[in-house]
Amino acid sequence: MEWTFSEKLKRICNVLSVAYIVIGCAFYSWVMDVRDAYPLQGYLVDGVLSSIPYIIAAVVIFIFVFKYCVTNPKVFKVCNIASLFAAASGHIALVVQFVYYLDIIKTYQG
Repeated sequence: MEWTFSEKLKRICNVLSVAYIVIGCAFYSWVMDVRDAYPLQGYLVDGVLSSIPYIIAAVVIFIFVFKYCVTNPKVFKVCNIASLFAAASGHIALVVQFVYYLDIIKTYQG
């Protein structure tokens, strides 16, 4: 029995990946600007940790380009799985940043 991605799942994965790249990195950059304007103790991160969303975006872009350059169906399937996990981890990072943003708002408005 061979397991493959359905076309609908491929489209969902592609939409999630593009949404993360466009919206996620912009939101993360905006939250970092807010963090710099309103610092909270315990949330200061160094340069490497603050670049994680951009690294995830670079991985997603690389997988996007790479998976359409390969002809082997097994490699294409592995690229689809990796793309799905990269997009999911990017959206998890978005949720963490949104919680961080809400914490900043609560601290400075409350």
